[in-house]
Amino acid sequence: MSIKDQLQEQLKDALRSKDKNRSNAIRMIKTRVMEAKTSGKERVEDNDDLWLKVIAAYHKSIGKSVAEYEKLGERGEAEIVPLRAEMAYLETFLPKQMSDEEVQAVVAEAIKELGATDVKMAGRIVGQVMKGHRGKVDAGRIKAAVESQLG
Repeated sequence: MSIKDQLQEQLKDALRSKDKNRSNAIRMIKTRVMEAKTSGKERVEDNDDLWLKVIAAYHKSIGKSVAEYEKLGERGEAEIVPLRAEMAYLETFLPKQMSDEEVQAVVAEAIKELGATDVKMAGRIVGQVMKGHRGKVDAGRIKAAVESQLG
């Protein structure tokens, strides 16, 4: 069953069970997929890759919102709970994230392949790692690993 079909079934279930967090997340994903398909000059194919990219991007944006609300302290606590529920739901569709040890190993391998000796090559190393591990690790984590190994 495609991700699109899974989301449609889960939206029906969420509406029946009055699960606002899940239904809001699904509706937002559907909206963002529609925007991706209709914006721009190129025709975007409606497949699982598109849905996964949208889910990952939305998950990341929610994570940034949570971080901002955490900075507010008590005033932001009420907003964090539903956002974390949406994030937890979205994580069921995303690939398993790499551990810190795996990230360090992959970065060390990329540094060896590229012959990097300076932090100035961090962009190339991040690009190299992201080619083979897109969706499994955040570019920020890779950059931090590069800086710890070369800096």
